[in-house]
Formats: sequence, structure tokens, C-alpha cells
Amino acid sequence: MTTEIEIAPNQYQFTVAEYHQMKEVKLPLYAESGIPEVWIVNLKSSCVEVYTGPQQGSYSQLQTLKRGQVVTPQQIPLLVKVNELMG
Repeated sequence: MTTEIEIAPNQYQFTVAEYHQMKEVKLPLYAESGIPEVWIVNLKSSCVEVYTGPQQGSYSQLQTLKRGQVVTPQQIPLLVKVNELMG
């Protein structure tokens, strides 16, 4: 099992086109492949979007975490502070 983590490709944020590609192209491909968990680290919005429950090309659950919250990967016993992902 794998957790996929996407972080903005440049220092500060996804461009609109890159964010669209992630949400509309990559995310369905990850779900079709059975990747159980995908994180999108969105620096512009200062949040981490956690997608779980892949079903027929989409994810059934979305959790959005902000600074000060903690996220735990499903596959690894690890606590990650959202602040640490934001830099």
C-alpha cells in the first residue's frame, strides 16, 4: 500500500493549471490504481487535502487540515504536523 503526497512544484504554490491537473487528471488515476490515500499540500491555502477511500476513479472521502492540526497516514504509524509541511 502507498500514500501519494503531492506538493506544489514551485516554491510557493500550484498554478491554476497544475492544481486542475492534479485534481482532474492525477487524482482519478491514483484512485483507479487503488492508491488508498493521497495528500495534496496546498501552500497557497495553507492546508493539506487528504483523499481516502478510492472507488471507481474517485475518492469517497476528503479531509482538509489547516495549520495547527495533525495528519496521520493510514499506512504508517506517524503523526505529521500540518505546520511542518507548510514550512
